[in-house]
Amino acid sequence: MSGIDAKNSLDLLNSLVRVQKGGEAAVQSYIANFLNDVGCHVEQVEYEPSKTQRVDDFGSFGDAVSEKKSIVAGRLGGSSNLPSLVVFAHPDTEPVNGLDRWIGDPFTARSQDGRLYGWGVADDLAGCAAGMAAISAISSSNGRFGDIEFVSAPSKSFARGIVEFLKTKHTDACLYLHPAESGNGMKEIKAVSSGQLEFEIRVPGMPPETSEPSQTAFSHLGRNPVDSALKLYGSLIQLGESRRSRVRYPLIEKRVGRPTNLHVSKIRSGKERALSRISDHCIVGGAISFPPGERIEEVMRELELAIRRFDEEDEWRSMNPASLNWVSGSNGVEIKKSHPLYKITRQAIENVAGKAPSVNPMHTASDIRFPIVLRSIPCVGFGCLAGNLAQNGLANEWIDIESYLQMTNAALNVVEAWASGEQGASKTPTRSRLGNSPSFRRSGR
Repeated sequence: MSGIDAKNSLDLLNSLVRVQKGGEAAVQSYIANFLNDVGCHVEQVEYEPSKTQRVDDFGSFGDAVSEKKSIVAGRLGGSSNLPSLVVFAHPDTEPVNGLDRWIGDPFTARSQDGRLYGWGVADDLAGCAAGMAAISAISSSNGRFGDIEFVSAPSKSFARGIVEFLKTKHTDACLYLHPAESGNGMKEIKAVSSGQLEFEIRVPGMPPETSEPSQTAFSHLGRNPVDSALKLYGSLIQLGESRRSRVRYPLIEKRVGRPTNLHVSKIRSGKERALSRISDHCIVGGAISFPPGERIEEVMRELELAIRRFDEEDEWRSMNPASLNWVSGSNGVEIKKSHPLYKITRQAIENVAGKAPSVNPMHTASDIRFPIVLRSIPCVGFGCLAGNLAQNGLANEWIDIESYLQMTNAALNVVEAWASGEQGASKTPTRSRLGNSPSFRRSGR
């Protein structure tokens, strides 16, 4: 197996941190120039995120994705008789804010105590740099490989760049590079991604009939939606416990004790400081996680039925039912440990880190799901140790330098092993070998 020069790999990451001060377009331009310089056939694709294909996946869109975005892909053409591979990462970072809480300039990579600090370094510039370093090393090697492509595909705010790219492309496997949000770094492989549904329920109420600005003395004559919302909360928790007792997925149960969860994270009613008035509605919001193998539409139907039963328990509510809005949803996927891509990745990580990784089954709605549900293309992911991610509202985002160098070399080893056809790498991976859940399609989202 080959290795990657540590200094060059770190210089590459430092450059990405620096150029992103000019925005996402500047990062993509830098990546495109780099890929061209190392001999790749470079393609740039503009697309509108709100128009990307939906398979087992839907979500609401805001202004952040109303503008066109750009995908950058660099391909090294290889033998058609050998397996092809797409390595991808995302160049877009969190919206820049809170810079006053950073030590030093966030757009100048800073090394200290074995860590590298910089805006977006862990989400996901390190993934981009590792993929670029790997394809650069491949381009100067004498090995015989199938087609290899690095794709810098926007991901934040439902951008789904890899979905748009794979819409018209085919590859035999995908590798997703992203520092581990779990805090376990190279100890883990992303080979499982739970499904998730986010929802909001509008619970009707009825203010009392009075012209008095303060309704407190009359409140018993109306219908307080908060009362109904609290009863609905109890029904939702009951549903969550019912699901826990009958849904099975040993890998997640071993990690956290239960394979599925339902929580309520928001109850909102009325206007700020209007404490003496009864609102005409209350919003109850939350999320459901569910393991691979459960169909997303079946989970949706369970919640819909629970709300209907809640309404039918009360005559007024049956005449004024709650309304459910699905905010976002994605199906669960998995790659079996017996799959050649998993075996190759596990061995590559063990080779550079000295210890075999385990499966992280807890990352919900990971981007590894897109190649699987869209085109039945096997996909796994891994990444270096990282912390203080801006997406968690923290400052001084960092990656561990030693772990990052392991990540870049493991990425190269996966590319070499898969695209050379080692260990049973296949040009025709089948759906049954992937272990992904049945397809669900939702339009109009």
